[in-house]
Amino acid sequence: MGINKLLTACRLSGRVMAEFEQLPAHLTEQPHLFSMEDLLRVKKGQFMAQARALLHSAIDHVENCELCLARGFICEFCRERDIIFPFQRDACKRCPGKH
Repeated sequence: MGINKLLTACRLSGRVMAEFEQLPAHLTEQPHLFSMEDLLRVKKGQFMAQARALLHSAIDHVENCELCLARGFICEFCRERDIIFPFQRDACKRCPGKH
């Protein structure tokens, strides 16, 4: 599950979802599809700035929202108290308890 789907399921994510809605729909529905305008924005350095800001805002919401935190998981290997989410694909790869 991507962070966008997690936010869509959260009734308190209105501000962050409004930011996602400012992106062209093809970027959230088909993440490997880019328009020529998207590629020009990448070349100008505008695309990454917007993507980073949106990701930071989304992660900040998830980490501070009780409803989103309730959809997280605890690592089955190390049982640390840190809550992890499916969009954090590296989390268990870095887990010191994984054998």
